[in-house]
Amino acid sequence: PGAPHGPSQPPAGGDPPQRMAPHIAFTGKSRTEVTCSGCGGVSSRGDLFVDVQLPVPPEGEGGVTPEGVPLERLLEAWLRPESLSGGEQYQCDTCGVKRDAERRTLIEEAPLCLMVTLLRFGAGHGAAKTCTKVSVPRSLTLPVRGV
Repeated sequence: PGAPHGPSQPPAGGDPPQRMAPHIAFTGKSRTEVTCSGCGGVSSRGDLFVDVQLPVPPEGEGGVTPEGVPLERLLEAWLRPESLSGGEQYQCDTCGVKRDAERRTLIEEAPLCLMVTLLRFGAGHGAAKTCTKVSVPRSLTLPVRGV
């Protein structure tokens, strides 16, 4: 009755996500790139992920209203380039010194099912929980960039 397939290979017709092995349905691939402002060199590292951890801003911060924030906006913030400067400068291998730099995360392969962890507590002991509402769409298109 059909060709056998292992846990990491769906059958030729493809199983719906609910019948696939979890590591197939939930695993995506990301890439973190750091660009040195001194020499323009780019350091790149690829990683597999099974969930995305997104900080939830408190109401009133960054335009968050009592109606809450859409999940897409939290994802955009996670993917937005980040400046590394001051005490967070990047140690550039090419320049041999610490330099200002830009770090960004790219999604190279999106998982079929995205698992999201909402980070609702700030840093530090006794930090208050953020109760901002997060609206979640039934489906979501992730910005995937090939390399």
